[in-house]
Amino acid sequence: MTTSSTKLSYNPSAHYEVKTFDVEYRRDGDAIYLARIFQPQGEGPFPTLIDIHGGAWANGDRLMNEGTDVVLAESGLLIAAVDFRTSTSAPHPAAQQDIDYATRWLKAHATDFNGSPEGLGGVGWSSGGHQVMLAAMRPRAYADIPFAEAPQLDGSLAYVIMGWPVIDPLARYKLAQGRNNEDLMANHIRYFGSEDGM
Repeated sequence: MTTSSTKLSYNPSAHYEVKTFDVEYRRDGDAIYLARIFQPQGEGPFPTLIDIHGGAWANGDRLMNEGTDVVLAESGLLIAAVDFRTSTSAPHPAAQQDIDYATRWLKAHATDFNGSPEGLGGVGWSSGGHQVMLAAMRPRAYADIPFAEAPQLDGSLAYVIMGWPVIDPLARYKLAQGRNNEDLMANHIRYFGSEDGM
């Protein structure tokens, strides 16, 4: 990881070819966590974003926002879309712990993909918007998974971009309740445990 200051520039009207591939960013027993890298092919280094998918905390994976990630990478952003535990395998804060680890991993490895860890941002949609906002607000609260490779790194983000984020989970739960949307209500409870948890 570079620690020197790099002058990054971004021109949204630029157009780059994009190389797309998966890398393993964490292994826990038999569980393998992947990041889909969207790497602009150019001089770089490129500003870098971590992509946190949505899916009502229960569904989706790193491929969920692929169309958007390709467009962002074509404009000159290095994107790492990460898998993390959803509520189907573990309740809150497991996903936040994975996101925190993935953020630290990306800071340590952005230069491997011609990106820059400086000014690392996050982007998330729906429940991913909620999770990336939480990650930005509490960058040291979910560092439960040790990152031995670079223990000095934290999960802080310089900025976040949120698309239709679930900023008030309890209000959305009440809306789902009023509409008898049992699937959405179940996703909330599975992730948060209770209305108090929301």
